[in-house]
Amino acid sequence: MWQLKPRLGIGVDDLRPIGRMGQITVPKFFLAGDAERRTTAKESQALFDAAAQPKQFWLLPGAGHEDLHAFTPESYERRVLAFLAKSLD
Repeated sequence: MWQLKPRLGIGVDDLRPIGRMGQITVPKFFLAGDAERRTTAKESQALFDAAAQPKQFWLLPGAGHEDLHAFTPESYERRVLAFLAKSLD
């Protein structure tokens, strides 16, 4: 981590997405599984809470990070496509 600043010109704080969430003004759809091991449901909720509108949040009970689509394909496709249709209208 100490090499970030000299090599890339950024600090550790620059890598904290929660610190930038309020600056992103495009529509955002946060999808999270409560079985995710790296980014917990609480952390996902905190990212969502910090984000500016417009935004949506969907927590899938029992799903991990990589299997959101496989966990419930029909619901996933319906929700993502509805978000895209609304956001790109």
